[in-house]
Amino acid sequence: MPVDGHRHYLVCRLCGRSLPVAAETVERWADGVAAATGFADVEHIVELTGVCDQCRPKPDSTSPPADRSTNGNDFH
Repeated sequence: MPVDGHRHYLVCRLCGRSLPVAAETVERWADGVAAATGFADVEHIVELTGVCDQCRPKPDSTSPPADRSTNGNDFH
């Protein structure tokens, strides 16, 4: 747990459920940006959202799996 109480959370966009997540990489990145730019007292906001396992639609076991091919394009 961070000494200053700063936390990062993953939040469900549907129900609002939140889970704390480890974010040492984010903290190191923010410290590096501050050092590289000469800024002091840098704060940051990182928003991680998704759909939790309780809200995510369950696959219908009688239907064949959906075709998830992207033709090499994984970004939208």
